[in-house]
Amino acid sequence: VQNYKNAWSIRFGGEIQPVPGTLGIRFGYAYESSAVPDATLNLTMVDNPKHLIGTGVSLRLQGFEVHFTYAHIAYATREISEADSVALQTGLSADTAVNKIDAGTYGAASDLLGVTFKWDFTTMHRKAKAKKASVTALAGM
Repeated sequence: VQNYKNAWSIRFGGEIQPVPGTLGIRFGYAYESSAVPDATLNLTMVDNPKHLIGTGVSLRLQGFEVHFTYAHIAYATREISEADSVALQTGLSADTAVNKIDAGTYGAASDLLGVTFKWDFTTMHRKAKAKKASVTALAGM
């Protein structure tokens, strides 16, 4: 039982468009507290307070979009003493040496990369149809 408690977060970010409708640059930051108390923190759920910094770039061209994203998550280090831990003892048999598995120093970091492609066939079809109509109209002149 983890005995989760309430966690909270603060997040902010934004996007600027140096070329409106075509090029977007995003950025953001988030902080999230931990929901797991020291007594029940363990290796199956390292839920330390975390800082997240993210950025992204989007390119949009006539029914096609590509988005590149990067995020770094830095987990704060937590030191859990054996006195604070309510860990269960582990061992294969009664004569096997056992250790508390929850006491120790916990920390982590993650890097996330993403690429997304989007094709909007409706927009592409409408643009192609409009182009064909304008070429036909010009040819009829």
